[in-house]
Amino acid sequence: MGENLDSLQIAEFCYWLQKLLDCAAMKAVALTAHFDGEKVQFDEPCQIDANARLVVVVLPPDDERHEWLRFSTSQLAKAYGDNEPEYTAADLRP
Repeated sequence: MGENLDSLQIAEFCYWLQKLLDCAAMKAVALTAHFDGEKVQFDEPCQIDANARLVVVVLPPDDERHEWLRFSTSQLAKAYGDNEPEYTAADLRP
């Protein structure tokens, strides 16, 4: 039926199988960066392969993020403030 493989053929097969698995198992990495007006600059040194696929997410300006942070902090303070009643397991619905 099939032919017997020698140790060199098995080693070569394992090498290429590992290469294939390495490509398939490539993990996503999140990197911070900024736009300097001309190009995107990574905030930390990183090594990226040529033609690597990237996803770019443009964040809102810091002042808008600070406004949302201030709003959410105040709402959480209201929800969990000193005037909030103490709930027990008996207050939960089955």
